[in-house]
Amino acid sequence: MRTRIVAAVALVAVLLPFGASAHAATPAKRCTQYKVAGKWLFVASNNYDTTLIITQHGNKLSGPETIPADEAVNSGYSTGHFTGTIVGTKIRIIVIWAPRASDGVQLHGLYTGTVISKHIINGLATDLTTKPTPTPATWVGYGPSVCIAHAA
Repeated sequence: MRTRIVAAVALVAVLLPFGASAHAATPAKRCTQYKVAGKWLFVASNNYDTTLIITQHGNKLSGPETIPADEAVNSGYSTGHFTGTIVGTKIRIIVIWAPRASDGVQLHGLYTGTVISKHIINGLATDLTTKPTPTPATWVGYGPSVCIAHAA
């Protein structure tokens, strides 16, 4: 009897580090809708980092945006506003910058990406003003995201 108990304890000691437990593990449920309201930093491959303060009502997004002062010197603008949507894990934001100081042109951009916990990945930023349209910049976002709906 003592041998069986020692063998059982040894087996449990070996299996537990590999995920075995007394209860079956519940598979993680996939998030199907996020809430992303709050302060976000979008870091782009074109060396422009945008801060957005996202207000969310349902799947509608809006708010102000800014870029750092040193980047504003090169771009000719520093503030703007945006509108957008989040559907499931997909985010789509249209940014409208204040008119550029040098020529009065008001730049518009499209940001798309996939929301995961506290991040946006697979981001593409497309200049909607300049023709021909330049190659989109890639970007990632950092900010608060909360899963508000899971797959059944």
